[in-house]
Amino acid sequence: QKILSGGFLKSTKVMQDTFNKDYFLQIDVREVTEIPLYAPKAKIWSTHPEGTYEFVKGANDNLTFQITDTQRFWSLTKYLIIEVN
Repeated sequence: QKILSGGFLKSTKVMQDTFNKDYFLQIDVREVTEIPLYAPKAKIWSTHPEGTYEFVKGANDNLTFQITDTQRFWSLTKYLIIEVN
């Protein structure tokens, strides 16, 4: 099962109807506002309103994903998909 599908010169689909929910960690969305990514590059794939999150560069150029408006951020979906490089 894939969470992301598509590729070069194709549109990318995120979370098709039959995705495996076991691939995700459960969190308390009211309390989690930062997620360390331990990578210098990252891309968000899930749909969330602009201005409700940011990638913050820290030590060793590693990124932290920061949710700046939790209520609006989780308003469209309860799943977060981030690809790290």
